[in-house]
Amino acid sequence: MTIAPFFRALPLVLPLLVVSVIFALLVGGRLARRWEIPGAVASVYLTAVGAFMAVTMTPTGTALEGMPSGSTYISLDLMMPDLRSLVSLNSDSLNVLVGIVLGGCAALLLLSRPTRPTGLVVIALLPPVSELVQWAVPALGRSGFLLTDVVLVWLGQLLGFLLAWLTVKAVHVLARQ
Repeated sequence: MTIAPFFRALPLVLPLLVVSVIFALLVGGRLARRWEIPGAVASVYLTAVGAFMAVTMTPTGTALEGMPSGSTYISLDLMMPDLRSLVSLNSDSLNVLVGIVLGGCAALLLLSRPTRPTGLVVIALLPPVSELVQWAVPALGRSGFLLTDVVLVWLGQLLGFLLAWLTVKAVHVLARQ
């Protein structure tokens, strides 16, 4: 799968990604002062949250054309993909990828202000909330609540958190030498 079919299936994603970046640049400074974190961390956080929402909570192209996918459902079956499918571009690998970005933001937030858990809570709750929105709003044309999607994003968050945490710690160690 190339990226073009993804954007055709979700036509509002790209414009909303741009809006997320603009919003982050406009509001990032305010959030940084309120949470007492660096402005760049606040802007990256807002961009990541906005991008996640743009990818997961926007209507599909068919829903925009007035042809929603039908009924939504709740799937609590955990069907983890094999590693081979995670290295190709598909919905499973995209879930892990957006999770990596959110997890990296979580690490930056924690390193910037360890006593401020609000941003971390938002990041942790985003996956189940987005799945609940997909289930509760059939007009989006999404399939519904899929536990596998939530777990894959959380897995990505864990990977992203560890990568960012270890990278920052390694940079600090190298800077001292």
